[in-house]
Amino acid sequence: VNIKAMGKGVDVEIENFKVTHENKGVKEWELKADLAQIYNDEDLTKLKNVEMVVHKEKGGQYIISADSGVYKSETKDVSLDGNVKLLGPTGGLKKRLQANSKKNE
Repeated sequence: VNIKAMGKGVDVEIENFKVTHENKGVKEWELKADLAQIYNDEDLTKLKNVEMVVHKEKGGQYIISADSGVYKSETKDVSLDGNVKLLGPTGGLKKRLQANSKKNE
């Protein structure tokens, strides 16, 4: 991990950035990026070459990758952009997508 203090705008720049979110001792997701630029005043972190691993309750995981993204640490919101790819089991995902599409009809 390489950390640099920056000048205007960017407060800190971190190479090989990683943050893990747990709930009651159970790992829910991990967010990794080749480069993270942290803007403390705006509570956002800009990410490059992003990978997010979302752990499912009953085992298994989804791996989502993208060229770039934004992470807001206070709300835990993640936005991914550019060549977004999802790898993982599709069973539960299909049910969720079908339920959402029926709502919009």
